Amino acid sequence: MAALEAPLLAVLRCPACRGGLEPPGGQGVLACRACGARYACREGTPILLEAGTARELIEARERFYAREIRAPRLALLARRLAPPKVCAWGREGAAVRAALSEAVPAGRPPVGLNIGHAGPRAAPWVYNADIGPYPGVDVVLDALRLPVGDGTLDAVLCFRVIEHVRDPARLVAEVHRALRPGARAHFVVPFLEPYHLAPADYFRASEDGVRELFRGFEDLRVEVAAGPSATLAWVLMEWLSVGLPGSGHPLVYGAAKAFWGWVLYPLRWLDAWFRRRPRSAKVANSFYVCARKPR
Repeated sequence: MAALEAPLLAVLRCPACRGGLEPPGGQGVLACRACGARYACREGTPILLEAGTARELIEARERFYAREIRAPRLALLARRLAPPKVCAWGREGAAVRAALSEAVPAGRPPVGLNIGHAGPRAAPWVYNADIGPYPGVDVVLDALRLPVGDGTLDAVLCFRVIEHVRDPARLVAEVHRALRPGARAHFVVPFLEPYHLAPADYFRASEDGVRELFRGFEDLRVEVAAGPSATLAWVLMEWLSVGLPGSGHPLVYGAAKAFWGWVLYPLRWLDAWFRRRPRSAKVANSFYVCARKPR
């Protein structure tokens, strides 16, 4: 079994009572020192979900498969046919890497979380967190009850996840609680994005709404991430797909989205110009947010 990295274990807490966790023994189980709750640790990945939360997540995913694609195997086919996302924000890699390089403290190992991400790490010390033990996930958790101590994280990333969380304000409050004073949160928040399940979709925010959501932070920066052209491409793709006869069937709808997604994808490159326009936030697809917890 892969070892659970010590810097991550040092900040993890029981999601039920936020007590400290004993390192996993030979059976791969983490035990809470305070309440005695036990959590699996599979191949070095802690599964820090309360039983009720785990059941809710499983049921939500089953509803998603039944409603959207009817069988999990179709998800693999959809992934292969899907066009590149028009909402991708090309600057996030360089911008966030630069910010993370400044966040490394002296004298101790830093720890950050990338909530809802299962790919390569943004930095060696930024651990990937998601609701399931997918490949590339370092810790399984519920974003509305982060299993970390108060003021223990040096950075939090949360890109295109907040719309899929039932209580966005609570997520932001949890991130605020978990960050060390002076540490930064980096979010991408949707505005004019069509409805999309993963496995649910709850939330959108204008620029004013974003500023209100992050009012407990300071040094707040809000800028257009994916711009008006991404909005247009995505809305057109959905408009053309839902209007197709037979689009009520998941395969017909999915095939139409794949076709129109590839046809319309080049529109997003116009955002290199549109995103710099003074009023681009009025029809932005999404916003990039960088905010610092007060010292």
